[in-house]
Amino acid sequence: LFRGRADFPLNERGVRQAGELAEALRPWEPAVVYTSPLLRARATAEAIAAACGAELRVDEGMNNMALGVWEGRRKTEVAKERPDLWRLWMENPEELVVDG
Repeated sequence: LFRGRADFPLNERGVRQAGELAEALRPWEPAVVYTSPLLRARATAEAIAAACGAELRVDEGMNNMALGVWEGRRKTEVAKERPDLWRLWMENPEELVVDG
């Protein structure tokens, strides 16, 4: 799915994976964990910061690219419906402008 800036929370699997990642990163002893304000990113970062005793910093500049009407849609659907835009996304995503 394209998520873009749609603010989906982590699902059960994502919560489990965030915990596993936090444990894997513990030996690195990060002092600061940066995250976008999106729920899924923030939940992952919070798990890491808690496990590592690190400071959590939310940075709007780390937010995902806005994907307009593509958000919440399957990539296969978009590729089939708009092969021209799909090709641009694959080759030069920084040039893509999606309606919505």
